[in-house]
Amino acid sequence: MKAHAALARLEELRAAGRWMDSTDLDGPLARLADHADRLADGAELAPFGLCHSELHPTSLHVREDGWHLLDWARSFTGAGLLDLASWQGTQQPADPVSLRRLIWAYIRTGGAPETSRLRAGLPAEQWALGWHRLWIIVWYLEQATTWMPNPDQDAFTATVIRRHLREADTFLWTPSR
Repeated sequence: MKAHAALARLEELRAAGRWMDSTDLDGPLARLADHADRLADGAELAPFGLCHSELHPTSLHVREDGWHLLDWARSFTGAGLLDLASWQGTQQPADPVSLRRLIWAYIRTGGAPETSRLRAGLPAEQWALGWHRLWIIVWYLEQATTWMPNPDQDAFTATVIRRHLREADTFLWTPSR
């Protein structure tokens, strides 16, 4: 589960003497990890399968002969609803109203009707944005521990993670918005 992975990455960073002032992340991540099985309820609903995980305009290459989806490096098998959540990107605050419109547009064009169903008692868009934000948190922590372990970026990365954790926590714990 993503919350468990995030906690493990934080432990790695702290073992290396980094992120010692990030203990404020522990509580929300531990709470999400403790309830991850319940919060994952509905993950198997359609659409389910190959998930790109970073589906946004820069991942599409449109040519005269059609479109091509690029950058499958972080793909996984799972809830395709996360691809719809990733479309709006991560630089602005998550927008559940916009995602709800995208979900209904997807269904109207032939997507699975189950896409709009509640998951873990939450509206589909709220559930997807919460889990997508956890996915982002793990991605940033993996950058800090493995792919680009640059301590000079720690303060910036921690700020980004805090913002996404507030959103994940809000979306996954608030019954409706």
